[in-house]
Amino acid sequence: MKRPIKPESALLTSASALVEEMRRHEAAVAELQEINIDSGGSLQRARQVLQVCGECEERLAEQLTSLVRTMSDLQERQQKCLEVTLAAAEHIQRKANERNALFEGIARLGATARSITEPIANSKLLEERIATTTDAFSWLEDVSLCIDSLIGEAQTIGITAENTTWIDIASESATLTRQLQAARNNVLLMQRAVSARHLS
Repeated sequence: MKRPIKPESALLTSASALVEEMRRHEAAVAELQEINIDSGGSLQRARQVLQVCGECEERLAEQLTSLVRTMSDLQERQQKCLEVTLAAAEHIQRKANERNALFEGIARLGATARSITEPIANSKLLEERIATTTDAFSWLEDVSLCIDSLIGEAQTIGITAENTTWIDIASESATLTRQLQAARNNVLLMQRAVSARHLS
């Protein structure tokens, strides 16, 4: 069983055959121009060369058709490559936009979380705030609600990141969620402590 000819090989073969046939045609034409018809023999030769020129023209037409067909096949392959490339470029841009949106979201949440949790992480500052706040329990309740809201947003970003295969951002979201949950638990403990003080 013969192996199929690759388009690249077919193109080279067609082009080489076309160039070679063109050389034969040019040689026949040159000879035809140089023949001095002054005898029966020279007349016969002129007719022979004229026939060769006609045959060359026929073969050139066939080879040009073959070359055009091969070029058309290559053009179709180029178009397919172009379509795949454009689709890939759109996909890359879409994924980049996804990542940027998720990254900006997690960065914003991280900054907000720090602004809320850092003050309550410092026990001295926290005691001072509780001591100087008229209704410390309500203030802690507000802080807890803010943290709950941030936890919800972080979990939403994490789910979106997982669904869009951004594993690193999903991991960052999970870490931030755990940190916020720990902070919320600390706030709940503080609320209990404040309640206990009021009852004592």
